[in-house]
Amino acid sequence: DLVFLIDGSTSVEQQTFHLIKKFVERIITNYYYIGGSLRVAVYQFGGAGRLEVPLGNQNDADSLTHTISNIEKVSGPRNLGASLTYVLSNIYKETTTTKLSQRGNVQQSIFIISGGKSDDDVTGAVQLLRERGITVTGVGHTSSQLDAVVSTSSHWFKFTESGTILKSFYNIISGLFFTATQSTLHRLQPFRSPMSTRVASANRELTVLIRTPQAISKLPTFRTVRTIVSQIITGLQVGPDNTRVALVTIGGTPKVDIFLNSLSGKAELLTAVEKLVPVGGPLNLGAALQVVVNSVLKPEKGSRIHLGAPTMLVTILGGKPADDVSGSVVTLNGLGVRHVVLSGGYQDTKVLDSIATSSRLVKTWSSFQSILNFNLGHFVYKTSLLHRQVQMILLLQKCSKLLTNSAPIATVFNIRHCSTVHPVMFDHVRTIVSQIIAGLDVGPDSTRVALVTVGGTPRADISFNSFPGKAELLAAVGKLAPAGGPRNLGAALQLVANSVLKPDKGSRSQLGSTTIVYTILGGKPADDVTAGASLLR
Repeated sequence: DLVFLIDGSTSVEQQTFHLIKKFVERIITNYYYIGGSLRVAVYQFGGAGRLEVPLGNQNDADSLTHTISNIEKVSGPRNLGASLTYVLSNIYKETTTTKLSQRGNVQQSIFIISGGKSDDDVTGAVQLLRERGITVTGVGHTSSQLDAVVSTSSHWFKFTESGTILKSFYNIISGLFFTATQSTLHRLQPFRSPMSTRVASANRELTVLIRTPQAISKLPTFRTVRTIVSQIITGLQVGPDNTRVALVTIGGTPKVDIFLNSLSGKAELLTAVEKLVPVGGPLNLGAALQVVVNSVLKPEKGSRIHLGAPTMLVTILGGKPADDVSGSVVTLNGLGVRHVVLSGGYQDTKVLDSIATSSRLVKTWSSFQSILNFNLGHFVYKTSLLHRQVQMILLLQKCSKLLTNSAPIATVFNIRHCSTVHPVMFDHVRTIVSQIIAGLDVGPDSTRVALVTVGGTPRADISFNSFPGKAELLAAVGKLAPAGGPRNLGAALQLVANSVLKPDKGSRSQLGSTTIVYTILGGKPADDVTAGASLLR
């Protein structure tokens, strides 16, 4: 159990408070087991402290981070002592010890984010913390008083200069959660390197979303959709240790008909598909995708996505979604889910491309009946991510979290577009880029992203000022196509140094902005990289 104490006193500026909230959000997104092995509470201290998130009140990272982002600053004096007393009396009170022990000797921790010395006395609360064995970790400005609050000196990340704390938040996450307090927070099960996973390469997961008709006259169409689903399943090796399948019906209120661990074999699965009935209502695809995120892709429901299992989502549509899908699409991209869209009768490629992981994963037909003549099993297998590629995506996601600062940052992607890249492999490279972008706070005043293609003649496809937000950026990445030519990485690096990192292209490197370059390669560069690498250094 982890309680965040965040400083909302008058001395904390609004911009600082915003970054404090972002810091907490990003710590939380490093953990998959929100509502499981990790429970979080958030308490804001100021003149009148306020419990913003009760312990265990949110069951998933999305709802938790959304709640945190909406917290308003309380202002007033910095009453840290009162906030610690509140935690001891109301959150970690002794009467809850029995309930906590039922979760398996739960580690109780407090994480303090403070701008300076407390305006009230902390001595009594600190003594109780010691007696109760509650671990205290924190980050903030130098203060002998705060040194006394934390469990050991290594648990306090101190800053002396105003503003330094803001520029170092991500570095703190790196040190805190992967080095300095590993022994303290070892029960929280942080993100594990995918290279150490034990998921066999044959293990895959497939979730199918199907449209259900509003009118009884459309039932023959629904039967055709069921047949399409059966065809996909027939071509898979279904089983607990092979491919697991889930199914969600899209309607006014999306419904999970089959979880990933509901049925153990292909025969049972096909029988269950034949018994599906339509739920009716509008085509609320956005809500259905959110159901996949919040309910289907969970360990207790049979999902192995947290272990690096390749996970695919197939959505079968027959019309335009009735609700917004953008937020759910970004979340699924961030989880590394490969999203295929099959559409019968509805052929607005702009809308469909915005739903799928990439435009190559969108297939349209004049009717659902026409889909039956297509080799769906082969298509699903061909477009699914290999286990090694999923590992690379997850590892790069982890790197992006550790390397990125809360201060303004610039990220440049060099991706290979040479003649040796197969179109399907290029899809995977593009997906890797999308996953990293999905985990960033993209915007003109936060992280800016540029993209350069490596080929015979390197090309800057996206400049730092090309797009204002994440949705537009991801859409542009999804439309990238291979350019061909030799793998001239040296020329691409020089293009970054001489053209991309310029003020008129949106670069802030001359203002001291942290700049990271990701280069994604599949072979030896065809030219000399020395000059380009030297320029960047």
